[in-house]
Amino acid sequence: MVDDLLTIDELRAKMRGAPGGKNFFARLSAKTFDRFVEVLHDDIDETVKLMEANPQRHNQDGEDKLTFFIASMLKQRHYRAELGIAKGGSLDLNVEGHEEDFVWTCEAKIFNSIPAVREGFLQLSERYRPADIAKAKAGMLIYINRPDSSGLMATWMSELQSMAIADLALQPCTTRPKLAFFSQHTARHSGLPMHVRHMSVTLFQDPIDKSGLAAKKHKAARVRTS
Repeated sequence: MVDDLLTIDELRAKMRGAPGGKNFFARLSAKTFDRFVEVLHDDIDETVKLMEANPQRHNQDGEDKLTFFIASMLKQRHYRAELGIAKGGSLDLNVEGHEEDFVWTCEAKIFNSIPAVREGFLQLSERYRPADIAKAKAGMLIYINRPDSSGLMATWMSELQSMAIADLALQPCTTRPKLAFFSQHTARHSGLPMHVRHMSVTLFQDPIDKSGLAAKKHKAARVRTS
């Protein structure tokens, strides 16, 4: 009889090399909401990197399809990730962990303009509600199909600073420098702090090599983003 039982250390080592297995134990062992969100951010970043490595597969998709892809990848990592949950409005993405009160909310926007991104932030901060207002950590997924995503994120950060938001504080993201950042402000509905991670997803692709210039899919993308 083959003994296929593994020790925890053996399983941990095997999961590190498995697709999506990097944070397997961190997800299951998260004892606080803050730790749950920290691991979730890392799992989202891994999915974003996959999308950014293959922009031609995603840069013609709309917000719902892009967010559905991210939700599907999170489900494979044993999160409960749903689109369109009613929480003061139709929330773009709702993610739950292994504990009942581990719930993270997110708004998604294609960066068509600064006003469009601003409206997404106002919906997230003013209309939608976290599951627990005392644990108000949320996110914004900002899909960018235009050149210079880091510059656009800097522009969005400047826009936030001009919006007279109560007790606004901004902090750079060390894991995705210039492509993500954190904000904190006092939520009007609760008078308590609300934390938001603003995450870009860089999907712009405009190849200038000979075959890239001739490809129909890239021609279509140029027309759409010009």
